[in-house]
Amino acid sequence: MLRLKCEDKKLVLFNNYGRSFYICKDCISKIVQTDIDQRVYKKIDKALCRECKNKDKYVLQLKEMLTDVR
Repeated sequence: MLRLKCEDKKLVLFNNYGRSFYICKDCISKIVQTDIDQRVYKKIDKALCRECKNKDKYVLQLKEMLTDVR
């Protein structure tokens, strides 16, 4: 599981300060795939927007973070 938080409308790794949320390994593997199903993409996007309380491109930010981390 990966622990993240929203800070200034950006996803960042949790730094032991503030509210955070977890993303499971299954969702992470689906995000990293290049041919992600639109239904799955919308589901993950909706969950991230709900956690961050606004409508930004969080799935793209998360994908960039995951490819940089790996």
